Amino acid sequence: MAHNSVFKEQATEMARGGTLAPSWQHIAHPRWDKRAEREFGLEKGLAIQLMTQEEWDVHWQVLAPLSGPRRDHYRDQVHHEMMLRLKKRQVLLQ
Repeated sequence: MAHNSVFKEQATEMARGGTLAPSWQHIAHPRWDKRAEREFGLEKGLAIQLMTQEEWDVHWQVLAPLSGPRRDHYRDQVHHEMMLRLKKRQVLLQ
């Protein structure tokens, strides 16, 4: 699932900066989709239709060090993108 998105932009920025912070390396996220559904207020099963686990990991790698208005702004951007994906894919919320 390739997207021109905030995820791709952030992943590119992280790649330029070197490796990920040690706290994010080697962390397994077996329930990433459930966490994404809570984060974005999605119905059960929608997260895997809207993003990949890699995008979810990038989202949290970017979000973790942010605080205050910058964190809120980034969250709003990602939430907006998820809603656009919902519309584009014509996934209906129940």
